[in-house]
Amino acid sequence: MQSRELNIFELFYQMRFDGHFAFWYHVIHPFAALGFPVITMNIISWLLSLGAAWLLLFKSPFHKIVKYSLLLSAAFIYWFPVVARCYTLIPIILFILVYLYPQQNKKPLWYAFFIGLLAHTHAYMEGMVGVLFIFYVWDNILKPWKTLPPKKKAINLGGAVLILLMVLAAFLQVFPAFEYSHAATIYTFDSIKNIISELYERLHYGLIYPYSGSLQPGTTLEFLRNTTFGKIFIFLLLLFVVVIFYYSKRQFIIFAVALGWQLLFALFIYQMGNQRTYLFFYLLIFACWIILLSADKNVRKNSIISFFLILFSFLSYGNTFNSVIHDINEDFSSEQKIANFINNNVPKGETIYFANYRNITINAYAPDYTYRYMYTLDSVEFEHYGKHRWKEPDFIGNIGTNAFILNKKNYYYAVFDFPIDSNQIKKETNNKISFKLLYHAAGYYYFSDRYVFKVKKIY
Repeated sequence: MQSRELNIFELFYQMRFDGHFAFWYHVIHPFAALGFPVITMNIISWLLSLGAAWLLLFKSPFHKIVKYSLLLSAAFIYWFPVVARCYTLIPIILFILVYLYPQQNKKPLWYAFFIGLLAHTHAYMEGMVGVLFIFYVWDNILKPWKTLPPKKKAINLGGAVLILLMVLAAFLQVFPAFEYSHAATIYTFDSIKNIISELYERLHYGLIYPYSGSLQPGTTLEFLRNTTFGKIFIFLLLLFVVVIFYYSKRQFIIFAVALGWQLLFALFIYQMGNQRTYLFFYLLIFACWIILLSADKNVRKNSIISFFLILFSFLSYGNTFNSVIHDINEDFSSEQKIANFINNNVPKGETIYFANYRNITINAYAPDYTYRYMYTLDSVEFEHYGKHRWKEPDFIGNIGTNAFILNKKNYYYAVFDFPIDSNQIKKETNNKISFKLLYHAAGYYYFSDRYVFKVKKIY
């Protein structure tokens, strides 16, 4: 929707409200601006994932069984190719980077460019960008400086400057989000104990549960849903990290810094979930890919690393199976159904009020309406996401009266992600306002329930 409504320069400005980088929006912008259907995003996402799969199949040093196991994981099968979001850019850029890694001396500018480009995918990847930048400077500038000819010095320095400029461009896009976006909230804790406790909770919710929680109750694998599995999972991950440390101290540092940044980000700013859950999986692939590029063909090393990669792929198969089955039989969300109802039942040009930012994607399917935000029923103020070509936030203190004044009619339409108690509303408004439920839809993704109401004055 943003890519359709805004031009290239407006998209950069819009990121202060969105909290993401403009790169993904620019990728889909030409298609959205030309009126291509929304499914074009999924096609682009699928093609990018196909490119990552091609690199894995034909350029990686893994055994065929490992490659196929990785491609059957939930990350490769579902979350990155199917759910079209900015995260789909990450696998292919990581794999291009790992492909260029041994060639960086010959192609420093290309390697630097893709490090900088990784910074524009998602804030979760900035730790990875930082540590790759440090090693780039060491490998291509500081360590060989005395032996480099002047031209090579200039090129390698240019690569470092390119990375810094690209990171700065990314930072300037999203830094204002701490002021404007509801999602960019810095959490604080009053003790180290609370930090550790919260970190474990977020690890369990964001990293462990997607591996185990998708397994249906009553199956033979139901035991994986409990906290015992969480402890086993963390133990296996730590054991894998020890293996990486044993075979490559550098790859251990890269993985530890990259994952550590993601954990800190999840703890203090933005929780793990969905694609963010599986970013660590791609970090593992990155580390192991480079380790196996070494000249020595150590069979034991290859076998151990292959075992762990297959293991972590296998652990996600429950999520793979359930995600695919859900997607075949159910809608991921209710946005399109709600939009279709609005298109077919609400007169064009009407104003539709939202009580939650999650509803705004309906606009992508139903563009012929004016959309505004309102307070939720408990009068909690909602932070507006954006301004360009959208209405400025209308702070509606009373869910009824002010909206009627603004709409200049005796009715308006509203979309909520929770049901409304019409009798309670009548009581709170002295029987002056009625809520009539017109339509309800839901998808299997959490927070996907949507309710369309017609709100009327009672005379």
